[in-house]
Amino acid sequence: MVKVLVVAVLSLWLAVMGCGYDHPADVPGPTDCGNGFVRGFELCDDGNTVDGDGCDSNCTPTGCGNGAVTAGEACDDGNDINGDGCENNCARTDCGNNIIESGEVCDDGNTINGDGCDINCTITSCGNGIITTGEVCDDGDLQSGDGCDSNCTVTACGNSVIAAGEVCDDGNLTNGDGCDNNCTATGCGNGILTTGEACDDGNLQSNDGCDSNCSITSCGNGIVTAGEECDDGLNNSDTVPDACRTNCRRAFCGDGVRDTVEICDPNNSGSCPAPKICRVDCFGCV
Repeated sequence: MVKVLVVAVLSLWLAVMGCGYDHPADVPGPTDCGNGFVRGFELCDDGNTVDGDGCDSNCTPTGCGNGAVTAGEACDDGNDINGDGCENNCARTDCGNNIIESGEVCDDGNTINGDGCDINCTITSCGNGIITTGEVCDDGDLQSGDGCDSNCTVTACGNSVIAAGEVCDDGNLTNGDGCDNNCTATGCGNGILTTGEACDDGNLQSNDGCDSNCSITSCGNGIVTAGEECDDGLNNSDTVPDACRTNCRRAFCGDGVRDTVEICDPNNSGSCPAPKICRVDCFGCV
């Protein structure tokens, strides 16, 4: 009786160890995956441990998120959580993986600049730190005067951005159009010679060679400077009463013109009836 019992137990043990006995479906063994039988927590079992053939080596269907890295996947951490190093599309956490993560404004799945979403995962635009078509520079901000201005051109007169030291900036270096090529308003004294100016020395001082009306320092330019008593410019005259004379002296007795305060002028023979002559003080004929 005892012998029969021992034989029965031995037969059962041999069967369990692989001699023809099959496990119940809900009791998987440690080496079950890959034996061709779907058991326990297995979703598939194609009888091998090859990945990427439809049923992977962990007996789950080939696909992103099953924990097995297969063709087309950069990683597979077995979950669908983004930002943990491996994204839910099995691309590594990084700009350009087509997943918008913390710190990214966009992610179009590539590292091409100028296509709307640049390689730093910001929208293609001036100020995002990426130089794209139409930009000369891009320092990642919209500050002007720091070397790269808010329109992504190098800080300089003529770039359409008014920066420190500029009064105006019309985007060109043309003089006489209202804003000259030194980014000052077109006008006498800005150091730029424009239409109507004979000179421009960058100031409005007179008697320094170029006077405050941007004409050469001289009698007749309309600016009274050293050695001149008057200067009415084009109105200087040697024939008009009371006018500033062409030598920039005031009208005086004896200048040949009978002025309003004079009865006659000794150097004007017609100012007294002949044979009288004008007194030297211009106040009568004798």
